[in-house]
Amino acid sequence: MGTPTEAIYEGGVLRPVQPLALAEHERVPITVEPLDDLIDHEYIAQCRAEVAKMDCIPTIEETREKLRAVPDSFADEILRSRSDRSQFFNTKKLKPVEPKRLCLDNRS
Repeated sequence: MGTPTEAIYEGGVLRPVQPLALAEHERVPITVEPLDDLIDHEYIAQCRAEVAKMDCIPTIEETREKLRAVPDSFADEILRSRSDRSQFFNTKKLKPVEPKRLCLDNRS
């Protein structure tokens, strides 16, 4: 199975940003997909337009305070606000799993 990773192209060579579990000189197939293809330019433009309409831009502290009031997780809120794209994401909440206790009392 493949391992998705990022690489930086410099001097005619793709250099992975993380070490890969490959043997020296091992040949592997690659698919080049610029990261720019993954950026939602329409949403960024919408955000910039909203900021341009503001009388003042909130400080990072004000932003953090408002984010604390968001119920659930921030990711859930993003999915709700962008429901037109929610079919691409698994929004089903998982039940928490009880951690197993490691018992060290009965060591041999």
